[in-house]
Amino acid sequence: MCQLQIDQVLVMLLDHANSEVLYSVCGVLTNIAADPRHKNALAKMDGVSRMIKLIGRSCSSEIPLAVIACRALFNFCLENAGEEVCMSKAETGALHELLAQVLETEEQSTHPQWDELTEVAFKLLEHLEAEEEESQETQEAD
Repeated sequence: MCQLQIDQVLVMLLDHANSEVLYSVCGVLTNIAADPRHKNALAKMDGVSRMIKLIGRSCSSEIPLAVIACRALFNFCLENAGEEVCMSKAETGALHELLAQVLETEEQSTHPQWDELTEVAFKLLEHLEAEEEESQETQEAD
């Protein structure tokens, strides 16, 4: 799939206006990001930043879309054995700030998937903070 550059098409589709298209694209990217051989596809063509922007746009109006976009980024962040694919510091900072805002917001708490969004946002935020601590410890040891 990646040889045909379908991954690049999927990343470009993160800018699409139709929420059904976006949901489907995020579902596919969630699976791609879970595959250690192909997870770097999300890093191409500014895919991580596009996904962060999508979460920002959807977390107040399209909760299911925000949930699956967070899952895709969570899968992207998971470490591979012997291989590390990570976000830039700017992307990490933007995502951290966005997730903190999501967790502080209670206006959507009546939506049936709000708890699911806060759960995946919390896990992703914890993962980002753990990676940041690990990075700081590694720098201090050097």
